[in-house]
Amino acid sequence: MCAQAHAQTLIYSLTYTETTASFRAHFGNVPFPWRTPEQNLEMIRHTLKTEIYAVSVADGKRTLLFSDEGPHLEIQAVGSLTRAGKAYVVA
Repeated sequence: MCAQAHAQTLIYSLTYTETTASFRAHFGNVPFPWRTPEQNLEMIRHTLKTEIYAVSVADGKRTLLFSDEGPHLEIQAVGSLTRAGKAYVVA
């Protein structure tokens, strides 16, 4: 059986992982005494960034709702949405 979709907007997230090569490109040439506190925080992240998007089912238009790019917040791409239109994720 197939249920008919009633949603007008689809919410999804994309997570970009830090690879060994990208990690070296960001931090390989910066020795410890000259790294900024922000660079030290970025080095302990598990992901490069996570972006949360909304897509209109009617016209396919994609809108960036949130990105955790930067050193001061990292969200995990697991969570839930409520009927009130709010997303809850671990950060």
